[in-house]
Amino acid sequence: MPKRMVSFLPYILVMLGLVGIFLAGGFMGGALPGYLLLYFLPVVGSAASHSLFFVTFTVAVAGFFASVAWGRISFLLWGSLALVGWLSLFLVKRECLLAKAGWEEYKLLADQHVAAQDHFESYSARLIKKNQELESRLNELNTLYGLTTVVGSTTDLKRIYTDISDAVAKICGFDCFIFFEADPGEKCLVVKEASGVFSPWRKGDKLFFHQGIIGRHASWGQVALIEDVKTQTAARATAEEEWFKSLMVIPVAVDGQLLAVLALARAEDPAFTRNELYIVQSLACQVGTAIHRAWLYKRLEALAVTDGLTGLANRRHMEEILRREFARAERYQLVLSVVLLDVDHFKQYNDNNGHQAGDKLLQRISGVLKECIREVDIAARYGGEEFLLILPETGRGDAFAVAERIREKVNTLSAPGAEKQPLGCLSVSCGVASYPQDARGPEQLVKCADTALYQAKARGRNHVVLFASPEDR
Repeated sequence: MPKRMVSFLPYILVMLGLVGIFLAGGFMGGALPGYLLLYFLPVVGSAASHSLFFVTFTVAVAGFFASVAWGRISFLLWGSLALVGWLSLFLVKRECLLAKAGWEEYKLLADQHVAAQDHFESYSARLIKKNQELESRLNELNTLYGLTTVVGSTTDLKRIYTDISDAVAKICGFDCFIFFEADPGEKCLVVKEASGVFSPWRKGDKLFFHQGIIGRHASWGQVALIEDVKTQTAARATAEEEWFKSLMVIPVAVDGQLLAVLALARAEDPAFTRNELYIVQSLACQVGTAIHRAWLYKRLEALAVTDGLTGLANRRHMEEILRREFARAERYQLVLSVVLLDVDHFKQYNDNNGHQAGDKLLQRISGVLKECIREVDIAARYGGEEFLLILPETGRGDAFAVAERIREKVNTLSAPGAEKQPLGCLSVSCGVASYPQDARGPEQLVKCADTALYQAKARGRNHVVLFASPEDR
């Protein structure tokens, strides 16, 4: 049986029972047993409807019908019809109420669905944004880790500069990136790396501490985030800085010593943000440690090959260079000359003026040597007051001219007690030897120059002598 018919069954039973009472009252003459059964039929049917109001109403109507059914047939008929009409209206109204309740429930569910969908979309958007932030942060951490690994495994400053530029480009967009190295002696910043779309700075350019936004903040040791170069009032911008709209300046220091400055610039909006500043600052920490380590290594390396007093190459380094240059000259059939110099009467100068004055004199003579030779030439402290020059691709005549120029410049040096020297001035004696004319090996070449030096001293000092073999004398 259909479910909808089952729900209407109680009402059908009530209607049949009431009509039965009406008929029984007219035709059965009021037989009590059958009449009672007809009376209880609508009552039971109304009870099946689970409505207290309907049960009460049915009992009242059935009782009324039972009391008047004997002689008021027309009244019972109209009453029954009215009851049927009332039941019909009741059912229609009930269905309307059910339909309205269903519609309200549907609207409620629809509103809840829309709200849930909006919440889901909002939550999804937040998740996507959070995921993008996490991916960005992960990329930053990967870049930091990669930079740490790279700069931690090298002491090559040029490679460190390049790696830093590449790392910054991955995590922070810029039009120009400049890596300045601090020069405390000259109180300036020197450009070591320049990259980006365009750069008004070039490698080797200098920016003094008092110049511009970058120089000022470098001297203060302060980080700067400039949103608009033209409207800021911290410092007067240089012509190069005015090319850009926003600037980021990050000094790099270790133990209070300024080592470098990272400068990023953008020509247009958007300006740099605080988050970008924090990221680049994290890189700067790695940069400072790497540069400090590289400089320490470079300094130790220089100390290993440099004479501490004069700043010239020490003897061990000189011997390595001489062997290398001799092998090159021998391989490519080039000439190579050496000059061995000795400061005349240096012991007497020390005795008369003190060892500190003697040290200063050696430093000044070292300066003369540096002035008189080329960049490819090597000046070394051979020992005590003796110096050795290595002159690649230089013949005997040119080497003699270099030695003579040095001798003349030393004669003109002014120093305390110089006039009390036996020759009345400061002087050096020089011996010159060349490959391939004088020697066939690096040790023999130095020995020949030493022989020539003794000949210069034998001539009364303050002379330059070319080596001559016994056969040539």
